[in-house]
Amino acid sequence: MRYILFLLLFILSSFSGSKNIYSQTFTPESIKDIKANCADCYVSNQDNLLSETAVNKINSMLRALENETSAQILVIAINDIGTYSAQGLAMELFNKWKIGQEGKDNGAIIILAMHNRETFISTGYGLEGALTDAISTRIVNNYMNPYFKENDIDNGMIKGVEQVSNIIIKEFRTNGFEGLAKKDSVNFTTFFLLYIALTLIFIILSTIKISKQTKPFGNYEKEEKISAFNKASFSWKIIGVLFPIMLLYIVIWYSLFFRPKVRRTKVNCNKCSNPMHLLNEKEDDLYLSASQIVEENLKSKDYDVWLCGNCHNTIIYSFDNRLTSYTVCNSCNAKTTKQTDDKIIKNPSAFHNGKGQKTYTCKNCGKITTKEYIIPKGSSYAAGGAIMGAGMGRGGGGFGGFSGGGGWGGGMSGGGGGGGRF
Repeated sequence: MRYILFLLLFILSSFSGSKNIYSQTFTPESIKDIKANCADCYVSNQDNLLSETAVNKINSMLRALENETSAQILVIAINDIGTYSAQGLAMELFNKWKIGQEGKDNGAIIILAMHNRETFISTGYGLEGALTDAISTRIVNNYMNPYFKENDIDNGMIKGVEQVSNIIIKEFRTNGFEGLAKKDSVNFTTFFLLYIALTLIFIILSTIKISKQTKPFGNYEKEEKISAFNKASFSWKIIGVLFPIMLLYIVIWYSLFFRPKVRRTKVNCNKCSNPMHLLNEKEDDLYLSASQIVEENLKSKDYDVWLCGNCHNTIIYSFDNRLTSYTVCNSCNAKTTKQTDDKIIKNPSAFHNGKGQKTYTCKNCGKITTKEYIIPKGSSYAAGGAIMGAGMGRGGGGFGGFSGGGGWGGGMSGGGGGGGRF
């Protein structure tokens, strides 16, 4: 008799120990994705807590739910989840398997941990409006846990799935899961309208400010007026980086309207007060200097010549091209100098600076000037002075995106839900 009692105690202690070991070694990977082997299944019942009849009924309900609404519900009935909480486990599995449809995020996980005596419903973003935390908690505590307390797992799970399905179907038939999309759409529309409104306000303000800065200059002060526009519009162009429509407006205003109008506005002779007329490009060469003609040919400057038909007086206006690569020659003062060479005089090393030399040639007077510059130590220069930084082509593997597995749609968890213990 003593041997029999000893054997029974040994078996009980071994069983208890095995339970502790299971608790310590449980991981989310211990739960297999039911969709991997059965595309139409929604119930993970690997510990056989649910009867086959209950599993079939729940699968049928959830299959019909997905067919009508596209919502996906995963039911997990497991004996022991170790040190995990039901909520924490549901979140991990949600992120791993992506329950619900991508873009709609209309998934949910109902998890029962029998040994831990805990139930939890975790919802995706798209279901949070229907299955709020409070509603999820009420379903668990009012419809599921009372049965689980009595060890009636089948009815507890069926009642819970019925409640969840009914709420989702009602939400779908009322709003079509557009709640979240509508909210996002409203937010985007509000932002877009605000952005357009700010753009229009900036366009109006920039027009007023720039016009105010250019107004003091009369018809004779064409160069000054155009220069004033460029100075006044500079800060607005910086703002235009964030408001490209405004930037485009300023560019079009200046290029197609303001600058042409200023240049073509008629002036009277400053000697006899008779009207003057603007000469064309061929005619004005007769009144320009050789250096001015070179500047026009290089497009570094443009000149307008106004001629008085009465006294033959001329007024010459100079308009600078701000986008040219030519600079002013310090010898002839024409804007006709350009870099023509860039060479290395001394290569840099790891510990000493190098030296380079740039050559500039004036297309008008032919003067050649050179300018030396420092090449930082540690740099590697190619011909032409282009820095070739070492180690910039570092290779590396790409990052793969998440992918839903086993038939789940790629939804995301909203982090919400509710549950309780029994």
